[in-house]
Amino acid sequence: MLRKLTLLICFGIFSSHLQASHLVGGEIIWTATPNGQYIFTLYLYRDCSGISLPQGTQTITGPGMNIACSPVPSLSGPVASNPNGSGCLLERGVYSSPPVSLNGVPPAAGWEFSWSSCCRPQMENTTATGFYLRSIMYPYTPPGSPSGLNVNTGYDSSPAFLTGFAFVASQGPYSINHQGVDRDQDSLAFSFGLALVGASSFANFDPGYSFVTPFPDATENPLNGPNFMDPVTGIIDIETYNAASGFYMNCIKVDSYRNGQRISTVYKELPLYIHGNSNSSINYPPTVFIDTAQYPGLVRNGDNYRITAMNGDSLNFDIHVYDADTLASGALQTFCLAATGVKINSTNLSSSINCLGGGPCATISNLPNGTYCDTNWGVYNFDWTAQCGLLSAGLLGRTTYLFHIYATDNDPSIPKSKFITLLVDLFPSQSSAPNLSISGGNTNGDVDLNWTPTNAPAAAPFGKYMIYANNGPGTAFSLRDSVLDRNSSTLSLSGLAFPAEFYINQITGSCRSASENSDTISSAFLGLESISTIGLSLYPQPAVNELHIDNRGRVKLEALRILNSGGALLKEIPLNANEGNWTIELNETPGLYFLEFITDQGLYREKLLIASRL
Repeated sequence: MLRKLTLLICFGIFSSHLQASHLVGGEIIWTATPNGQYIFTLYLYRDCSGISLPQGTQTITGPGMNIACSPVPSLSGPVASNPNGSGCLLERGVYSSPPVSLNGVPPAAGWEFSWSSCCRPQMENTTATGFYLRSIMYPYTPPGSPSGLNVNTGYDSSPAFLTGFAFVASQGPYSINHQGVDRDQDSLAFSFGLALVGASSFANFDPGYSFVTPFPDATENPLNGPNFMDPVTGIIDIETYNAASGFYMNCIKVDSYRNGQRISTVYKELPLYIHGNSNSSINYPPTVFIDTAQYPGLVRNGDNYRITAMNGDSLNFDIHVYDADTLASGALQTFCLAATGVKINSTNLSSSINCLGGGPCATISNLPNGTYCDTNWGVYNFDWTAQCGLLSAGLLGRTTYLFHIYATDNDPSIPKSKFITLLVDLFPSQSSAPNLSISGGNTNGDVDLNWTPTNAPAAAPFGKYMIYANNGPGTAFSLRDSVLDRNSSTLSLSGLAFPAEFYINQITGSCRSASENSDTISSAFLGLESISTIGLSLYPQPAVNELHIDNRGRVKLEALRILNSGGALLKEIPLNANEGNWTIELNETPGLYFLEFITDQGLYREKLLIASRL
């Protein structure tokens, strides 16, 4: 680093950026409109010591098209100040397109939208020159659909970052969160991404750095901590001591998923400026935590707090902030609480309306004095009521709402922030029904039922299984019993009419509504005596893995049909009439079945009981 240190002495803190450039980062996002068009937004970040941001229209290159984006002055401007107090450090430029029409189904690799520039300034961890921003739109096939949706349906808005500022770090621990959200409430996965210097050309890092370790760590100084990114929330934690001052290139990748399918990817480049002044005292970030004792089910994992909510649940608990650091005068630092997310109004935390994802919005109120800035200790109340209407349509798995909550101190040199994330999971009701069968019973109205639960997520709230019966074909069904244990799969009923019909459904999910009903099955076959008079020997009974058939040769067997208890044909097995015995492999679930033997003298029926496998 001797060359850079010499330049700093001669020309000032930013004179090491010798390349003829000013851009240090950016990202591309899109928002779907109600009529199926898309508005693209390009964000560019520049080092304020360089030339100005582009003033004219910028062009995003898409699939066989160019997208013109005009400057948006109201959203542009400085986002970080120079730590030496000399003014602007980073400036952001925002460029937006009019609604754009797209048509077709993207290929499996997706459609790339990109913007490029000739070069970037030299940074402390790379000598990369070119600049290539990109985001990717992938195809999406709704469950049950034969093919992917046409993008002209406007099925997806990309993830976006709610960060309104850039980051400047000093020595010691430091926390970063670009506050990624998704308007469609798709699931997000965060990771360090690969920055590009051109199409398919990756940026190289200096020795000791890589795209997953873009900041100083133990390689540069044994006192430094590791580079860590939480894949669920995007929080980045680092810890550096006596690092070289300057910009450190890094790239944040966020993938959004819907029903297990990756639907979009956004790459965000925003360098971290580290001010490595070893003569200054270490400023520690505030401590932020949620009082988990106030709400059962709220589980903490590091800086993440997670809870599964049901319709109508009122999530009400306190957020605590503590900071004992002092200013040079000896007075305690002041810290201020803030929060972002699609379900909170970040400009007015006490408002239950006008949040990005529409109401009802969560609210945060300051318990002692009604403000969000305090010294030493502050307590803030979070309140939100979960509602079924908040569930995204068409999702099979959970919908997770992220609330990024953070406190920032007022250190005059470099303020520090501490981020935590609250994740609230809502689950749709299970739409498919359990598989119901009869495993035993008699003509006196006793019936033994079995079912195989549907594959509902283990974390989804469970209500009950509900079993319905009637007094025979054509009569009305009524609820006969409920089972509250999600792991139960059997029930014995008595005192029923004979024959009777049965079906089952289950209550799961945050909305607590019933699944589809199972197929209707009948107990009529329990009264059927064997009508086989052809001298067959079937063993073992009950069967488990296989059934042996011994024919005494009275008739010629042509085929065997296996039917379920409702009479539906499951499979037909050809039989060689010249053979006297057969072994049939059984793969059916436990329960009662019909066996139909097709012979040269007609159709004969037997019953088969398949027992559970050990």
